[in-house]
Amino acid sequence: MTQLGTLVWYSVPPMHVPISTVAALMDSLGIDEAMRPRPAMAGHAFLRLRSQLHAERRTIGGALVACVDKGRDGEERRFTFELRTGRHAGTEVGWAKFYYPNPRQPHAGIHMNVVMEFGNVPASLRPELEALKTHTDELFDQLCGHLDANKVRTIARNLLRRAHGLQLMESFFLVHASQLPAVEQVSRFLTGLGCPVHVLPQPEGPEVRALARDTAEAYLPGLLGWCVQEVNRTYEKRTRGVTMTAYEYVRGFYDLYMATSGNWSQWLDVTLPHTADAAYEAHVAMERLKADAR
Repeated sequence: MTQLGTLVWYSVPPMHVPISTVAALMDSLGIDEAMRPRPAMAGHAFLRLRSQLHAERRTIGGALVACVDKGRDGEERRFTFELRTGRHAGTEVGWAKFYYPNPRQPHAGIHMNVVMEFGNVPASLRPELEALKTHTDELFDQLCGHLDANKVRTIARNLLRRAHGLQLMESFFLVHASQLPAVEQVSRFLTGLGCPVHVLPQPEGPEVRALARDTAEAYLPGLLGWCVQEVNRTYEKRTRGVTMTAYEYVRGFYDLYMATSGNWSQWLDVTLPHTADAAYEAHVAMERLKADAR
């Protein structure tokens, strides 16, 4: 029986996997180097560190600990650990400081330092402060050199999009039969990280065709509309003029989404009116951006 496509769905459990492990796996599968994850910028990781620690709502001696951003001062940025409840409310029990890389500074090469103010609280709370310091150091290392579940999901989603897959819902795609090698590649990538993947071939038939047509008309205009929005954002951000680098960035997505739209129209042998309208708007926006790029 002729196969129209394949349903692919997967789940990614909570994880923190080293970027080097993911890169090695992608290398072994022959995945395009452009799809490989890049290490997080240390400064961005420090901002996420404060947000994540604050969201954890950890306690010291039963008192809630808040992570208070103190902003940036020159080459440094820091936040403090402060008790918000209990009889020591308002007491600062430590701080974390990030040093932006600058070879002229004596601390060059030291990205982040955590210090606990043990003298501000009873000695009985010292083990809990030590544990918070250790947790902070480990979490920063994870944020800098590891990928979490959301990043892994993003890689899988982008790989399926490059295979012109139609996203029915989160982590659920319909991929055309001509893209089966890409489906196998994504499947091996996810299973290599311990993530369950399900692949269900879809035979040619009116119900499957209707599903593909309806999904394409619901999904593809959104992708093409993103291109128009990104063009508008480019003009807003670059008031002094549009660079060729900015144009090439948007064009990469535009080319992919236009190819996906054209392929599904050809594969299904139908006209997708909403997608066609969105494609025209995206084309006009991209031509304008191309003309203005310098």
